[in-house]
Amino acid sequence: MASQIPTNFRIRRSYARLPNVAEIPHLIAVQKKSYDRFLQTDVDPDKREELGLQKVFKSVFPIKDYNGTTSLEFVSYTLGTPKYDVDECRDRGMTWAAPLRVTIQLVLWETNPETNVRTLSALKEDTVYFGEIPLMTDRGTFMINGTERVVVTQLHRSPGVFFDHDKGKSHPSGKLLYSARIIPYRGSWIDLEFDIKDVLHVRIDRRRKLPASVLLRALGMTSDQILAEYYRFDTITFQKNGLVTKKFMPNQLEGQKAFKQVKIDGKVLVKKGGKFNRAVIRRLKEANIEDIEIDPETIVGMVSADTILEAADEIVHPTTGEILVDEGELLVGYEQIVERLKEPVAELSEEDQAELLSKFDVLVVAGEELTGDKLSTKGEVLAEGTVSVLQGRGLSSIRVLYLDDHHIGDSLWKTLVGDKMQPERDDILSLLLNKPATASLIEIYRRLRPGDPPRPETAAATFENLFFNEERYDLSAVGRLKMNYKLYVAQGKEAPPVEQGVLSPADIVETVRYLLELKNSNDPMRYSIDDIDHLGNRRVRPVGELIENQYRIGLVRMERAVKERMGMQ
Repeated sequence: MASQIPTNFRIRRSYARLPNVAEIPHLIAVQKKSYDRFLQTDVDPDKREELGLQKVFKSVFPIKDYNGTTSLEFVSYTLGTPKYDVDECRDRGMTWAAPLRVTIQLVLWETNPETNVRTLSALKEDTVYFGEIPLMTDRGTFMINGTERVVVTQLHRSPGVFFDHDKGKSHPSGKLLYSARIIPYRGSWIDLEFDIKDVLHVRIDRRRKLPASVLLRALGMTSDQILAEYYRFDTITFQKNGLVTKKFMPNQLEGQKAFKQVKIDGKVLVKKGGKFNRAVIRRLKEANIEDIEIDPETIVGMVSADTILEAADEIVHPTTGEILVDEGELLVGYEQIVERLKEPVAELSEEDQAELLSKFDVLVVAGEELTGDKLSTKGEVLAEGTVSVLQGRGLSSIRVLYLDDHHIGDSLWKTLVGDKMQPERDDILSLLLNKPATASLIEIYRRLRPGDPPRPETAAATFENLFFNEERYDLSAVGRLKMNYKLYVAQGKEAPPVEQGVLSPADIVETVRYLLELKNSNDPMRYSIDDIDHLGNRRVRPVGELIENQYRIGLVRMERAVKERMGMQ
């Protein structure tokens, strides 16, 4: 049935069957509101929000010289009255614009050479003419040189994090290669992508790819921490009666085969070689089963989750004489190794460090496959494998990685093993001082700036400016909101504040986690790819935002010129 739509001119009749869910906004009002928010003309200078022109000035100022003795600081800005009205500008062929004046403070500092304390030397404040800014007419247009012009609103790809796959087009086998992309409003892009061998790579600003573990190491993570962050663990226990068991983990046991038949109250739940299904696991939970017997031969080939060291001799601090580790004592896991050795070792010279750490034997490192004994044709042991070595040292249990395609699979472990930043097996010092983190920063610097001689300090500063500096990187509120929902809220985790425009290490860690889960997950409601062409992943950039970007570009150029002038005077 037709309905009448009242208007100011005549009655319009609508034959639409679907109800209006939302009113169409007044499109000119959208432009005018955007430009008003950019200028904030009618707002008191002290009460202006961090938007538009105010945000641009705040992001560029203060401008400091290279010595740190002089700085220009932004105070406020004012917009004057146009000299001519719109009609006069049209007749005279002029631009309808308002003069912009900015109040700036020049701050001079003096540094005491003895105490190295800075004190305020002088403070001068002045109002500087910054040119003219065009004003918007009531029709949402601009009068430029007597001609009425309009800035067209643009549709852009929304900032945030997006996940996708190649739809099987990259390889003849049709295998899906998943990828992720972190798109900021302003700053460097991060691309994460799998290759056909399931190795995870990263690209920064579409440069040459690196193993993703290099990026994680640059964030300060060691191999042990990377494995602990993403993988679940199985605890293998060596019983005194020769049996080998693993801790009963319900969510990790489903689908695995039983080494021996499992009985409860005389009733066989699973026969030898049978699979643990959900019903069996539920019965095991009800019976409070703690350990499941496994085949000892299956330990060979498992991947150790911990680094294990053995003190071949009593470890004594060369300066204080304190006994750090007793002879024959085992240090299991990265946390225990760092807790016992990092501070004492960091205080020593390089020679003392090498001498002290040479007294340790590395039994196994995190991410290393456990090996069996090498036997001769007569069955004699030619060389002990890591499993026998660990049992011979009296170790009662060991943690191994749970590598299962239903979880995140072995792709990240493969990436870590193939990483050239991985320290040598016996290099305990690199583990303690996390030297691979510095090497990873240098490798990233080489990819971004080939030809420049890399230094650790320069590489660290460049990496910091890429993603963690508010002046160089901005996700925007929209990008942060979309990232928070995808990586945190939908996964039941606490999200960073929407006001945080820069990336955090946790954002990169969670992006890698989501991509790994997406590759192997069977839960499309929790992990899914994004359609970049969907309007939900696009956003409209109105006139105020477009002019804000151009104004920022101009101020950044001015900043460089001002710094050079300040350095010469």
